[in-house]
Amino acid sequence: MHRLSTRRLMLFPSAVCAALLLAACGSDTETAPTEPEGPAAEGPALAIPAAPDEPYGGESTPPTPEPLAITLPLTPGVYVMSGESCARPSNAGFRVFDGRGISGSATRNCRATVRASSGDVHQVDQSCIDTYSGQRTTTVQTLTIPDARSFTQTEDGEAASFRLCPAGETPGYLKDLVSP
Repeated sequence: MHRLSTRRLMLFPSAVCAALLLAACGSDTETAPTEPEGPAAEGPALAIPAAPDEPYGGESTPPTPEPLAITLPLTPGVYVMSGESCARPSNAGFRVFDGRGISGSATRNCRATVRASSGDVHQVDQSCIDTYSGQRTTTVQTLTIPDARSFTQTEDGEAASFRLCPAGETPGYLKDLVSP
């Protein structure tokens, strides 16, 4: 009688699993199919790969797929909160739009997926990696974008307005974050 691991069967389509289970659970009587003889009997007829111990490469959640397109009408660059200096913005006072998402001092590798748009108001799912924990989280944000050089970001009822810094006025470490 053959023994198959249920864990290993999860990787196969249901029709293949059904056939394997029927073969594995078959009776031991003379009517049961016999094992092949000759060279084919030397190796397994079907190799069933083991399920990985860490299905998402060590991550606790599946990776977030890249959005197919983003249509935020913003110019990529460093943005600072109203009243902040482009040369020395505080950690809370800057955002970086790299053409794919809006990152801050505590987030990186952000990807915005537009859920809905009406005029200059865009509701987005913003998926970012937390700089400190390394965990990817997704938040719903509302972006009001009156022109390609400014926006207001609203999340959980808190709103902050940002303006694009002119080229050459931001610190190098922030400029490096603009390139995707």
